[in-house]
Amino acid sequence: MNYMFNELQPFHYHSVNVLLHGIVTVLSMDFYSAMQPPPESKMRLVNLPFWSSLLFACHPVHVDAVASIVGRAEIISALLYICSFLEYCKAAKKTCSWKNLHLLLCISLSFMALAAKEQGVTVINRLLSIKRMGTLLVAFIIITMFRLHLMAWTLPHFSNGDSQALPTVNFVFRIANRMYIYLLNLWILFCPSYLCFDYSMGCIEPIQTIKDFRLWLILVSISIFPLLAWMKKRRWSVENNMNFRHLLLALSGVVIPFVPASNVFFTVGFVLAERVLYLPSLGFCWITAYFALRMKASRRYRSNKNLFTGLFCFTLAAFTCRCILQNNQWLDEWTLFTSGLSVCPNNAKIHYNLGKMNAKAGRRDEAFKCYKKAIALNGDYDFALNNLAVLFLKARHYVNAEKLLQRAVAVNHEFTVGWMNLGTVQTKLNKYREAEMSYRIAIYYQPNCADCFYNMGNMYNSNNDSENAVVLWLKAIKTNQHHAEAWTNLIIAARNWGSIKLALRIGFLALSVLPAHDKIHFAIANCYGLWGDYHRSRIHFVAAIRSNPKVKKYHTSLKYLQRSWRNERYQPKNIQSDLVPQSHLRKN
Repeated sequence: MNYMFNELQPFHYHSVNVLLHGIVTVLSMDFYSAMQPPPESKMRLVNLPFWSSLLFACHPVHVDAVASIVGRAEIISALLYICSFLEYCKAAKKTCSWKNLHLLLCISLSFMALAAKEQGVTVINRLLSIKRMGTLLVAFIIITMFRLHLMAWTLPHFSNGDSQALPTVNFVFRIANRMYIYLLNLWILFCPSYLCFDYSMGCIEPIQTIKDFRLWLILVSISIFPLLAWMKKRRWSVENNMNFRHLLLALSGVVIPFVPASNVFFTVGFVLAERVLYLPSLGFCWITAYFALRMKASRRYRSNKNLFTGLFCFTLAAFTCRCILQNNQWLDEWTLFTSGLSVCPNNAKIHYNLGKMNAKAGRRDEAFKCYKKAIALNGDYDFALNNLAVLFLKARHYVNAEKLLQRAVAVNHEFTVGWMNLGTVQTKLNKYREAEMSYRIAIYYQPNCADCFYNMGNMYNSNNDSENAVVLWLKAIKTNQHHAEAWTNLIIAARNWGSIKLALRIGFLALSVLPAHDKIHFAIANCYGLWGDYHRSRIHFVAAIRSNPKVKKYHTSLKYLQRSWRNERYQPKNIQSDLVPQSHLRKN
């Protein structure tokens, strides 16, 4: 719907995300109120829902979900998750006369939450009524089957750099690395001081030796949490067991929604992602506010109750400032990538993205450095190898480009773009047989790749095989009618065969698809010039200049046409253009 009304305007996408986050924040008040202990309990804290919602509203971990379009799935899932939970709470009330209706709404909302994100189904695991357990269990199975059907009953496939490389020899170190990632997620919730949009590709080094202090940090952490829980449990009497259950419910709100992203049941495409903590942060904010208010209300700390209020207000202010700083990092790509580099300097993907931006801005030397750094950090990074090869190709260092592309396709044999660019380089080196094989492999893995057909046609044309070249350019157009370079080459091929009428027919057919493309107008103008129709030739030269006024060749050809027209000594060979010389290179 965003694209329908505003296409790719980022402001409107971000505005919708902010609006959805605001709705979730407002509903979180009801969510936290439902999680409160009963009114007769001594542990009930009046301001707990309000404090929890304030903390949830300004938690910096939400910036990733709200600022990026991919985070909308998490926000919508959280919205439906809360609505489902509230419907269940209504159904669980003894005075409710529409229990079945509310239960049906609960299951339906959970179904929609799952359709948005896998975490949405975990709301069912938190509904603790034994009487409704059978209904909820059946609903859980049906919804899970539906999600598996959406995934085509297969596990998702991710590249090697998306997930953390765990030690394969020692099982203990594999478990330790998993635990370390979980602790990092908890630390980001507790102290979001260093945040990054991407934690993959070397951002988090795996634990591989017993001398690594992080291993001992894990051991201390997993010892402290059970000890604290045991000590707190001993202090609570049987009468306060209800309070413990409500605290356990809040803790389950942190743990259970995180399970789909824990890499336990199936592989996920990230090492650590802030956006998947959007829903678990609901429970975390409740627990944090709960303990802050409990300390404030405790008789032991009654004299320092203003201190806890001040600390909580300071936390809110710090979180708000961190949110503002984090949002500023999302203003443009350059700021986002450079800020990510300050947190994860060994992240090859960030260096790769900086290389793309430098190449796009024309800073070729900086792009070379960034791509080389990305490859140095991850020698099997096929996208970085491909893009560095494209830079070498444009610099006419064909041998270096060929070596890099051979490495890229060796790492990922199904890398279609790598095979296509390798064919282009081999064509430049006059290795036509190898180039043909590379193009055929690329087409095998991606049969609908118009650029592959186009570049393969250029290869045949370079080898003076114009018939096969035309066949492949026609395939490129059949695959993608908007492939302007293929249309242009067909026009020029027909003109070079001496069939100006056929060339013009092809040109006007191309204009029906691409009415304002400069290269097509330029090719048609040349055809009319050869035919002696200077007036129509001038019309199409002017149209080409209007479409792309930066091309000097268009202005030069128009001036020559006008001068020849005045002198009535038109020399067609001087305004003929050869076949489009550049191949359609593709970066990633």
